[in-house]
This record gives sequence, structure tokens and C-alpha cells, in this order.
Amino acid sequence: MEALKKGVLLVFLLIVVMPLYSVDAESSEVVVAVTHPALKSLATAIGGNRVRVIMLIPQGVDVHHYEPPALELLALLREVDIVVMTGPSHLPIEMKIEELHRSKLYNWILVHYPDYVSEGFKLLINPATGKENPHEYVLSMSGLRIIARSLYRALISVDPEGVEHYELRLASFLENLERIEKAVESSVKLSSVAKVGLLTPLLQYAVVDTGLTVSYIVIAEHDIPLEIRDIVKAASDYGKLYDVLVISDEELVKHQQVVEELVRRGVRVVVVPLSTLVREAPELVPLAIALSLSTPHISVELAGGQDVSLYYLTAISAVLAAVITILYVFKLKSHGRTAR
Repeated sequence: MEALKKGVLLVFLLIVVMPLYSVDAESSEVVVAVTHPALKSLATAIGGNRVRVIMLIPQGVDVHHYEPPALELLALLREVDIVVMTGPSHLPIEMKIEELHRSKLYNWILVHYPDYVSEGFKLLINPATGKENPHEYVLSMSGLRIIARSLYRALISVDPEGVEHYELRLASFLENLERIEKAVESSVKLSSVAKVGLLTPLLQYAVVDTGLTVSYIVIAEHDIPLEIRDIVKAASDYGKLYDVLVISDEELVKHQQVVEELVRRGVRVVVVPLSTLVREAPELVPLAIALSLSTPHISVELAGGQDVSLYYLTAISAVLAAVITILYVFKLKSHGRTAR
């Protein structure tokens, strides 16, 4: 009954509210809405100046909990030609968008998980749960490559006059991915790491892109409460089940005390500057991981035997990764301008 009420309300909103939002029929601009900052970067890279990209989730909010009111979402989607999402459905806003798409009262094209599967994409298995991991494959070159091709098909369907433009930009983007893959391969060779541990499942796809194995995850799934026994076990398993713990700067902010405790117990931790890359160049996240892993393992103790803070243990690897990655950003962005 509750589902029926929601469905009736949705149809009512579509019929009554949508006519209030008229689309400019003379506009030649393709409007692409995305549900992830990495998808915004990708859509800009493939679309160039023929595309305007709208981010459906405000910056700084937890995408796993953000659920806009129906009227707000309708307003955001009123002039959209293409919507690009992740999936399979695990974000509240994406579930709402799928519901709107099934209503067939919209004429925009939905690019999402089924399209990526048709391109050959397969979800990885979370080693902590034995189940498929739907989180953050948009931070991997393999995932971005498939999404880029799916978006390209949608763009030429909406804007066939721009086919040559989109072809050139897609080719340039894919060439950049090949360059990054070679740089990742070279960087990983400098590392003695074989098995990688993660704090959460969020970086699994990006690590696998480096050619390394994710063999351990401390917090098995997003938002699962962490107990002290999990920390003790993670410290005990270090050196046996994994060689290094890779975390993002965003995870460090959220779980700083947990990470500092693991460092005090002897676990090597490297921090990846994800917060900047996810908005500007998500394809460089695997490279940042590879560069972080190839930096020396720093182990310092303060007077009295007290461990040095996590900041000092991870600052050098984070700074090196950030600096070298920024250089790649400028190099790739300048190369991308030639494809306009």
C-alpha cells in the first residue's frame, strides 16, 4: 500500500509539476546530469563544449544517504537530455531516478549499470563479505573506460551532429588512460607490495587497476560499525594477509582514530589524495595509489617509545602522490585541449 501511494504521488508530480518547467527548444546544448563527481569529470572530458554537466548530489554530502525531495529532483531533471549513474541500485537518489525512468514520462536517456554490463563490466567480490562490491568502480580506469563508451553512444544519439567531436574526445580520453596504465605499471614495479589491505571497500577497483590484489578489508561494508576486536584482528593480520593498508584522505578524516590506532600497532598505512582527484581527474586515482605504495616505509618513534602521529607517517607519501599526480593532471588536460 505504501509503495502504491508513493507511485501515485510520483505520477501526480510528473503530470502537475513538470508542465511548469518548459525546456528551451532552441538550445543546442546537451545537458548531462550525473550522480557522482567522477562522472562529472568524465562527462566533461567526453562532451567538451557541446555539453553542460549538472551534478545531482551536492558536494560534501554522503552519497549513500542523500535523498532529495521529489520536487527538488524533478526541478533538477527538468531540462536534462542524459542522466549518467553508477549502480546497481545502492544510492537512494539513483533508485528514485530509475523509478522516474520506468515511468516513461521523461524522454531523457539513462546511462547506468545495465549499459556497463552489456560492455563486459563485472563487479568485483569484496573479500570481507564474499559478495559483489558496487562501490566506486568510477574511480578505476577499467570502469571509466566502459562508462565513457556508454556515454559516447548516448551523446551521439541525442546530438548526431556532434559525432566527430565526441569521437575525437573519446579517443583522446582512452589514449590518456593507456598512458596512465603504463605509468601505473612502472610505479608498481618500484614497490615491494603484493597484497593490499583497505579500510573500506571504496578503493578496491582502483587498487585492482594497479595489478595488485586486495586481500583484506577492515570495515567490511559501508557504514558497518567497527569494534575494537576488528582493529586488533587487522593489526594481527598485517604482514600475513596484507602488506600495506591503503586509505583515502576522506576515509582518514572519517576514521582518524581507527587509523592512528592501527599505526600505533605497527600497520603500514599510505594515504591517497582522493578528495581532489575524484573531482578533477578520477582516472588518476590508481596512479596515485601506485605512487604512494612506491614511497619508502617510514617508521619513527618519539622519545619515551610513543609512536609518532599518523600525519608524520603518511605526509611524505601523500605529498609525493599529490605533487606527481598534479603534474599528470596538467599534462593530460593540456593534451585533452587538442581534441576540442
